[in-house]
Amino acid sequence: MNQDPLIQTFSAGRWLFEAGDPGDVAYLVEEGEVVIALKTGEGMTPLAVYGPGSLFGEMALIDQNPRSASALALTDCRLRVISREQILHRTEQADPLLRLFLSVLMGNLRKTLRQLEGTQGGAAQGARAPLRELLQEAADAAVRASAVGTHAVAPERRGQAPALTALDLAAVPRVQAVEAGAFKGALRALNLEQELGVAIRAGQLRLFYQPIMEISTERLAGFEALVRWVHPERGFISPGEFVPVAERSGLIVEMTRWIIGVACTELVSMRRDLLGHPSLGAHVLENLFVSVNFSSRDFLDHHLMGYVHEVLASSGLPPYSLKIEITESVLMSSPNEVREALNACRARGASVAIDDFGTGYSSLSYLQSMPADTLKIDQGFIRPMHTDERHMALVESIIHLARRLHMKTVAEGVETQEDVDSLTGLRCDYLQGYHFARPMPPSDVLAWAERRWAPPPAPQDEFLG
Repeated sequence: MNQDPLIQTFSAGRWLFEAGDPGDVAYLVEEGEVVIALKTGEGMTPLAVYGPGSLFGEMALIDQNPRSASALALTDCRLRVISREQILHRTEQADPLLRLFLSVLMGNLRKTLRQLEGTQGGAAQGARAPLRELLQEAADAAVRASAVGTHAVAPERRGQAPALTALDLAAVPRVQAVEAGAFKGALRALNLEQELGVAIRAGQLRLFYQPIMEISTERLAGFEALVRWVHPERGFISPGEFVPVAERSGLIVEMTRWIIGVACTELVSMRRDLLGHPSLGAHVLENLFVSVNFSSRDFLDHHLMGYVHEVLASSGLPPYSLKIEITESVLMSSPNEVREALNACRARGASVAIDDFGTGYSSLSYLQSMPADTLKIDQGFIRPMHTDERHMALVESIIHLARRLHMKTVAEGVETQEDVDSLTGLRCDYLQGYHFARPMPPSDVLAWAERRWAPPPAPQDEFLG
């Protein structure tokens, strides 16, 4: 058997697991066939055959009980592994009613399997329960021709091939494959998720930085740290593709920790290069900061705020060099918990910005209670404000609201000088967008700043004596 954590292969006749084993993983069948069977006395009763495009082993994974049946490779198999952690991250966030349905469904399935197992040891003793009576006809049809107990095909020890030719599988139902598109989509998501976990630990992620400019002085105020994935085979993978996967799988917490550590380390270097430069220091704010995006999952990690404090303390950065950005949806996910965590962040020297303000569904009443000091105006308001006066009015209203609440504003998506002029007139505090720079690796920041503020020396006139 191949021990690759992402793919497992089994040769024909090998046991994958047996009844009573811990249910740590489920499997998607990519190639081959697997039979699920019950041990019945000295025999074995095949229940169902799973072929390419089918899923098995999910019961123990969802309800965290031991395996209720055994699984045997009928042919050489290639299986995609789904871990318990991958499922738990999703079910923990599911609707409570959906979790209840899953619990009841798993319980009923296990009852069915126990009743099927009981039909293979001879005539039942006494009266059966009503549910058993209802299931008996279906159970008999499923196992009638495969009741191997009468022929005593003994189950072999784990790892040894039983006599597969002795199993009569003619009447054993073949589990219907998942719809092809859904199966491919699941495989693609699993591949990306598992590769992302490897990428975080193998150094495949990179941070790019987009400058944030102070509008009143035209000086560099800070950067937004944006994560990029450089896949060894596929090259750059869009954040729009892997960040949602990270959030669904729970990997976002590990990724956020990595981002915080790297962003603070690289900010130390950028501060040294920029503030210490003889021609650039005057164009850079002393309290240069870096912004990092947090997701709702990050606030489930009760140790993350302590980690933020450790990183800031060990980096030697001045207070409020790290700005935590949260969206309105994060703000509304668990308001009390988020507020408590953000207060802890501010106490440890971080500041807080509400990202994409105006695009979510939060109540304005939360603005006065949340420890945020900055509103970021979404680019969806900025780009059309010159052609739609309603967007211009909304931008003006957000800036006015922020000023009344003693908060700063950052306009995202600034692409033209016309944008700059309008936002200057509206008294926005900071600007961010392609008009100033695209996101860049830290190695390019100094060169960008030199092009902007440190023009090359004028050529010397040649001596014409």
